[in-house]
Amino acid sequence: MFIRRIKEKGFTLLETVIAIGVVAVGGITIITLLNSTLAVTSLNKDIIVVVNLAREGAEIVRAVRDSSSFGFNSLVDGSYLVDSDTNFGLNKVALGVNPQSPDIVDCTNCTLNLSTDGRYVHSSGSTTRFSRLISVKDVSVASGGVSCVTSNPCHKRVTSTVEWTNGKRSRQYSVVVELTDWR
Repeated sequence: MFIRRIKEKGFTLLETVIAIGVVAVGGITIITLLNSTLAVTSLNKDIIVVVNLAREGAEIVRAVRDSSSFGFNSLVDGSYLVDSDTNFGLNKVALGVNPQSPDIVDCTNCTLNLSTDGRYVHSSGSTTRFSRLISVKDVSVASGGVSCVTSNPCHKRVTSTVEWTNGKRSRQYSVVVELTDWR
């Protein structure tokens, strides 16, 4: 009797190992790409919130300047906490900040809370990872080269700084506006 070998069609062990390797590399690449996409999406979401918080801080100070009850002279040099709630004005002083070189990292009461109505405030609400500090400083020369005297400054530099943590990294964003006594 003759034993005939039948040619079997199929994959060899080497071909199977290579195929598994290719699929594994592709899967790891897709997972890494998804993870990076989620991290960038989270950072972009934070940046949108931070830019708007910094702009809001500067706009609140502008509104204080424009207010008939406060006015330009109420913008005294210093570091402040401002909110869009009913406690309007520059009456909340930031604690722990060096007046000569204000830094949000030193502020002990700058953390923003998310209120039940969805606003970021320094008072009640759930604690967030965002902090905001407003600094007001006299500028000695107004636009056009007109000198301002220290007893009656005509130009203020307002810096609205927001700090937040994204993962293990701390980040900052600032908006700087210069306000004049336009009245």
